[in-house]
Amino acid sequence: MKRSADDLNTDLFRKLGDPRQAEKAWGDIYTLFWKCLIDYVLENFSDIDDQDAEEMAAEVLYWLWKKRKRVSRYEKPRYWLFVAMSNYAKDHIKTGVRWRREPLEEHEYITDDSLETEDESKQEKLQAIEDAIGRLPTETLKAVRMRFQDGMDYQEIATALGKSVRTVTLQVHDGLKKIREWLGVKNPSGMKSRKKKDRDDD
Repeated sequence: MKRSADDLNTDLFRKLGDPRQAEKAWGDIYTLFWKCLIDYVLENFSDIDDQDAEEMAAEVLYWLWKKRKRVSRYEKPRYWLFVAMSNYAKDHIKTGVRWRREPLEEHEYITDDSLETEDESKQEKLQAIEDAIGRLPTETLKAVRMRFQDGMDYQEIATALGKSVRTVTLQVHDGLKKIREWLGVKNPSGMKSRKKKDRDDD
């Protein structure tokens, strides 16, 4: 008996729980759902533009990789993926946060409200941010700057660096996470409503 597309997709998600198959499965899921997730948001949320939709898709798929063992056990993982995307979109509209190009040292995805002050402490914090950014591996730093400082989309970055879109996504989001950890920033201005800490299943 021929299996449905949903069954085949579920099998793909199940492989996320197997260390031997997880990386390839995630890559296949990324390729399969990347554009679908972006189109879903753009079709259902008129207040969201292309850049924001792309950033949400990247975050959802990045989260999928980090929590792959948990998601592999979900009864309807494909359904969860689109619910997660919808929740990101609603949250995005509620908070009014918008993706924008700006100097990485002051980007809202790695800074908090302490940079709103105009005193000596702000200069010290900016220097700390610059130092943290400088600790990133060269290729990761290139990808992060291309995304948030130069305003390039993930496909453009992947083409420029000769890498896959999924690899670039991991580099960018791992880079941001490391910078925030080094700075002790738990609640960046651009992610205000995402306070809940995710437990690491790995």
